[in-house]
Amino acid sequence: MVNRRLIYCLQSLKLQTAGRPRGLHHTNLCNPMHPRLRPVYWAILCLVIFQASRAGTTWTSHGPLYKVIKAISISPQDTSFIYAGGFGWGVFKTTDAGGTWVNLSAGLTNTFVRSLAALSNTLVFCGTNDGVFKTTDGGVTWSISLPTPVSVRSLAYDTQTNSLYAATFGSGLFKSTDQGLVWDASFVIDPVSAETLAHQRSIAIFVLDIKSGGGLFRSLDGGTSWIQIQRSIGIRHSVHSIAISPVSPGFSLIIGTATNGVYRSTNGGLNWSNISDTTTVNRLPDLHINAVAFNTSYRYAGTDSLDGLYSRSVVEATTGWTGGIGLPGPPAAISSIAINPVNRAAVYAGTEGMGVYQSTNSGFNWSGRNSGMLGTAARAVKRTGTGKLILGGDFGDGIWTSTDMGNTWTRAASLSTSNAITSLAITSNPLLVYASAYGSGVFKSTDGGSTWVITDSATINHFPRTLASNPSNANLVFAGTDNGVYKTANGGLSWQASNNGIRARTSIRSMAIDPTNPNILYVGTDSLYLFKTTDAGNNWTNYTNANGFLVQDVFIRSVTIDYNASSTVYAGADSGRVYKSTNGGASWLLHSQLPTTHSVRSILIHPADHKTFFAASFGDGVFVSADSGGHWLPMNNGLTNPTIYALESDQSNSLNIFAGSQGQGVYHATYGFVNHPPSLAQIGNKSVLAGNQLQFIVSASDPDLTIPSLSATTLPSGASFVDSLNGRGLFRWTPTMGQIGSYLVTFHASDGSLSDSQQVMIQVLDPGASTVVSLTVQNGWNLLSLPVRASDSRKTALFPQAISPAFAYAGSYIIKDTLQLGVGYWLKFASAQSVDLGGGTVDRETLNVATGWNMIGSVSHAFPAGSVTPIPPVALMSREFGYSSGYIIADSIKPGRAYWLKVDQSGKVLLSSGPASLPLVPSNVMNSSQESEGQPLGTLSFRQPSGIVRKLYLFSGASSAERNRQFELPPIPPEGSFDVRFPATQSEAVFIGGNGMGRALPVRISTDVNDLTLGWDLKEPNESLSFILKNGEHSSSYVLQRRGSVDIRLNSPVTSAVLIPVMNGKAGDMLPRSVVLGQNFPNPFNPTTTIEYGVPFSAVVKLVLYDILGRQVKELASGGEAAGFYAVQWDATAASSGVYYYRLEVVNPADPARIYHETRKMFLVR
Repeated sequence: MVNRRLIYCLQSLKLQTAGRPRGLHHTNLCNPMHPRLRPVYWAILCLVIFQASRAGTTWTSHGPLYKVIKAISISPQDTSFIYAGGFGWGVFKTTDAGGTWVNLSAGLTNTFVRSLAALSNTLVFCGTNDGVFKTTDGGVTWSISLPTPVSVRSLAYDTQTNSLYAATFGSGLFKSTDQGLVWDASFVIDPVSAETLAHQRSIAIFVLDIKSGGGLFRSLDGGTSWIQIQRSIGIRHSVHSIAISPVSPGFSLIIGTATNGVYRSTNGGLNWSNISDTTTVNRLPDLHINAVAFNTSYRYAGTDSLDGLYSRSVVEATTGWTGGIGLPGPPAAISSIAINPVNRAAVYAGTEGMGVYQSTNSGFNWSGRNSGMLGTAARAVKRTGTGKLILGGDFGDGIWTSTDMGNTWTRAASLSTSNAITSLAITSNPLLVYASAYGSGVFKSTDGGSTWVITDSATINHFPRTLASNPSNANLVFAGTDNGVYKTANGGLSWQASNNGIRARTSIRSMAIDPTNPNILYVGTDSLYLFKTTDAGNNWTNYTNANGFLVQDVFIRSVTIDYNASSTVYAGADSGRVYKSTNGGASWLLHSQLPTTHSVRSILIHPADHKTFFAASFGDGVFVSADSGGHWLPMNNGLTNPTIYALESDQSNSLNIFAGSQGQGVYHATYGFVNHPPSLAQIGNKSVLAGNQLQFIVSASDPDLTIPSLSATTLPSGASFVDSLNGRGLFRWTPTMGQIGSYLVTFHASDGSLSDSQQVMIQVLDPGASTVVSLTVQNGWNLLSLPVRASDSRKTALFPQAISPAFAYAGSYIIKDTLQLGVGYWLKFASAQSVDLGGGTVDRETLNVATGWNMIGSVSHAFPAGSVTPIPPVALMSREFGYSSGYIIADSIKPGRAYWLKVDQSGKVLLSSGPASLPLVPSNVMNSSQESEGQPLGTLSFRQPSGIVRKLYLFSGASSAERNRQFELPPIPPEGSFDVRFPATQSEAVFIGGNGMGRALPVRISTDVNDLTLGWDLKEPNESLSFILKNGEHSSSYVLQRRGSVDIRLNSPVTSAVLIPVMNGKAGDMLPRSVVLGQNFPNPFNPTTTIEYGVPFSAVVKLVLYDILGRQVKELASGGEAAGFYAVQWDATAASSGVYYYRLEVVNPADPARIYHETRKMFLVR
């Protein structure tokens, strides 16, 4: 797979030549080990992980919010457990009384829930359009308990007989006495349809009698026999719901009717009275009753009207019906009511579209309790020519429209189906829209999506999944169904199959019409890859793995045609792979793999930026590509639901993108496209000896993640430049002796609209008098010099890639714009790279040096270290130090490098790659530490994660200027380099004299990384060190004995530490022998100094600082401390110069009468 992708890239390589062309051998390039193949591979890897500003686009969701709740059931075991039936969404569950809900529908093959009965926290039954389902694990899994061909409208449980009743709409009444294992039919005279039932001590059920218009029946023997109690009293209205009083269940009940309000009976249904109070002021304003309920104080009626749910006192009062405050109102009618059986003031209402509402004060005030419930599924999203958004929802969610970019939505109430809307087709007429409903057919709207009618359903398969309309003929529409393609030429008045060439029962999952030739269509299938027609569906050609698809990618979820070139087509597979065809589908190549294994549901091309692609995945959100789908980045900020069905956009440059999600409606994001120009990496001037080959890479990047195209102009004769199509190009030239001179070549990088260019001066030199020095510089700081007589010695000409100025040294670092022969310079680079320096050959150079340390340069050829010749009376005081991620003793003086050298006085030294013209003068250079001092007492090592190590040495004996000079390091390198030293002597070693606790030894650590490994190797068994690391206001202390290591973290590029040797104790003794107060270091100081002290026992310690008049300046330490060594630092930035005193007072709690105290003096000098 990788080879195929790479071969595709390489087959399009562009070759530019001047003079004689140089061909490419494609056979070799197809070899994955070919050197030109590796850059392509790495470019692909690197580009994927780049960060782009456009990936920060934030999504927001404004709905629509919609859930129809047909049933609510509260667990009698724990009333915090509540189940709600979502019509089309299965079952929702809360365990915190409605605070949060989760959807639990695994195993529900029908999610249209109409009734619920929770027998406990975990045992629940739900009635659906396909029968009764049961869960025993609290909704985690469901299984069918009673299959029926019709819907189960009501469930009730009789606690006295443990009987469960199920009322169906068309199959009568069923009863189970073993918790749903076996069901028996219970015949109620004419069991055409049992509508609702309720339970307590008696069960009431309404049966619709088609011939007579309705009737209410009562059973007193568990459903064995039934008594008709409604028709005889003249109630001729369909009864939608029944409620039985919790106080007197045998006598008091109410019913809600379809058109005549609420009736009440106080004698078990023998007599009824209408309590809708149609003649009073507080009458029931809506007589269409969906649900009724009782608690101990109120009767409730759920309606379609403004306030939705009304309550009335159970005592005979004149107040009538009262509406609650806070309910959503129409069109969110109240479809179900549930009363908490323990706290009967807690009432729950299920609405038609706005989920669940709760009242805690018997229905006077309401609030939505819908967290995790209300999101809709936007399976299809389209934007009409007028800017209106149309959303096709999942089962039960219907069709919605928005005229304000999705901020508010209106539901299309006239849609006569609750099936999923799988696709929408926008036509050339902005008011004419088609929608496919899975299970119903194709619907049509002539008013922009507000009202809908079913098109002819006699011929078309009723399970359409995708639609496409002719861009110039609004009446010509294609529908991809579970049985191939259907076509209408008259706006849906009639449909006919259009499947010649497509196997029967092929499920069509995606479809696209060529915008320039509407006779051309592509359809993706779930098992046969992709089909194409060129005659408007009369005949189809199948494209399979033989045409380039992988064998496993038979399922094509999306098809997108490039609006810029309609012969270029993209296909998104169920695996997350994207295929591309540039010849109208005749052949396909694997174009890219999204960073997902979920299906690619939609590919959207930016209408104003042809290279920007968006892809919707069904599980990993939205991805964006800046190179026409070659590479992808996630674009999911704010996208809380990563399951995306569809993408749509407007036509603006600051693109408004809409993503249809599985459960959070439509997300909206503004993708502010600003094209940024590509950028060529600094190339620098080049030099080459005539007859030798000059070869270098030109690279470019683009902040928009496109891969720039590269080219070169004004190429010299015989030179070539190859764009590898991965952001890199290769220049090659072997000039002849006749081409000695200077040549100006211009390199270009372009993203198709914006570009960058860079001129490079190439000097062809005479090999008899010139030299070209090739250097490899490291990432970070380098010590470099000019080893040739260059025609242009400016830093910008010699080292254009450097990211710092050139720093020379004259007692301190100074910036130089022009480089001189024989002088060394610090330069910093952003990455390791090659540098060529060409010019006249320099074999010897005399340079001026100053007393102390100097940075010296080099000549055109290498010579051994130690061969730098001092011109008397100058004497050398050090070896030559080079730099490679830290100071090293050089073994040779290499061309282009620079070195540190210390001399005893100002004068001159000679650099020569040949025999010196002056006699060698003995120098004062010392040998290495191993040769002059023997084995050290111990070593400390500081290791970077990259493996680079710096060491410090500890030797016995008295310190002296001469001994310290042996280990003196050159001046501190620039910040960001790796350097560890004892700053008091600027050396890598320290001499420890005498016994007992030695004085504190400051350590300076400079590094460009935060994490180091501190290692130690101490030779003496009774030797220990206290290492105190100072990170800002915090200190970390480590006790070092024998051998070991520890990881340390530094909070700044330069960190201070203190090393306190302890050598007079027994083996393993890490404590001072007595209370000790050390002299501050440094002293004098400005502005900070460190004070060390040690206590041999747990003690109360106070360390106080005083000025010369005895006034307390600061308390540096106070409180109890364990035995050990300590160090504190005083920052005197705000203090005046002068003499200060610090006093240590130590009290041993075991002997408080003995108080140790000592005072020392220090000097602050500004």
